[in-house]
Amino acid sequence: MVSNVNLSARAIFTGENYDYWVVRMEAYLLAYDLWSIVEEEYVRVPLLENPTLLQIRQDAEGSMRNFKALSILHSAVSDDIFSRLVAFKTAKKAWDYLREEYAGSPKVRRVKLLTLKREFELLRMQEEKSIREYSTKFMNLINQIRLLREEFKDQRVVEKMMISLPEMFESKLSVIEEIFDLEKLIVAELISKLQAQEQTFSNKK
Repeated sequence: MVSNVNLSARAIFTGENYDYWVVRMEAYLLAYDLWSIVEEEYVRVPLLENPTLLQIRQDAEGSMRNFKALSILHSAVSDDIFSRLVAFKTAKKAWDYLREEYAGSPKVRRVKLLTLKREFELLRMQEEKSIREYSTKFMNLINQIRLLREEFKDQRVVEKMMISLPEMFESKLSVIEEIFDLEKLIVAELISKLQAQEQTFSNKK
């Protein structure tokens, strides 16, 4: 039950960073068991004469869930964007409008995805950078690609990080390759071990 819609200022969509906002809103709606009413169009079927109590309850519940989801969307956008949603009576229609308006056409998203994937392939860590700085930039890029619904398996991410590091990490990477199954090694664990190696280098200076 959604008793009080209380979204933080960061969750209010103002027309920018649509892909990030979508992830927040999808998680929020899933938490309240309302995502299905956004995915599938709510169509109210008029009750027949002498409906059963179950039919009356199902009709009321469907209507209530639709307007709960719609209310959340209304509360999650700026006043300027809200003014464009007032004509929509279902959560799905409001959601589809926002996607069409701000997600960009399939062609635009494909071009954006290709640009990000090219940047990913060319990414290399500069020796003057720290693992923390590089891993932050690295994961930001990965997350942007995943936001465009591109499947990026952890194994590919781990392998890319390993081959994009400078020579100073070569001995550590050799140990990691010998000890760990790279198909099961997660990115966070790799970053942690590399930071430990980096700290060792710093202490020796």
